[in-house]
Amino acid sequence: MRRPAMRPRRVAGLVLAGAVLLVVAGCAPEVAETYGATMAPAQVCLDAAAVRVPFETLQAIDLATTDGGTLSAAIDDLAAATSALDDSLPPKLAPVMTAFEAEVELLGAAVQAGDGPIDANRAAIEAAMEAVAAKVSELEGKLAAECDR
Repeated sequence: MRRPAMRPRRVAGLVLAGAVLLVVAGCAPEVAETYGATMAPAQVCLDAAAVRVPFETLQAIDLATTDGGTLSAAIDDLAAATSALDDSLPPKLAPVMTAFEAEVELLGAAVQAGDGPIDANRAAIEAAMEAVAAKVSELEGKLAAECDR
């Protein structure tokens, strides 16, 4: 029994599929090195956008009219979003993320140190909020090249 010859179209399709696999395999080490073994750039961008929402909520709080509980809840929301971003962030940005997380912790500590009305520790809280804002800007700047694609 004679086997039918492969059609040129089928051969071209197999060659193309093989070429695509070789290109993807060639890029895989670079992607894994940049983003970790399991995360893709799109996930980093989604997680970064998710940090923006609690950050803006925190920024919108009027320190003159709020209490420590409201501020603490907003900080907790920011910390939770930060944790998700930390899991998907490229390893090369770990130092920036560590500094950002430290500023969020310092903000939480400033709120707790007041142990009463915000006015008792308002200057420290405002300074910590400014430091968090600076770190958010820095982190967004570092991720802009990845997320604006």
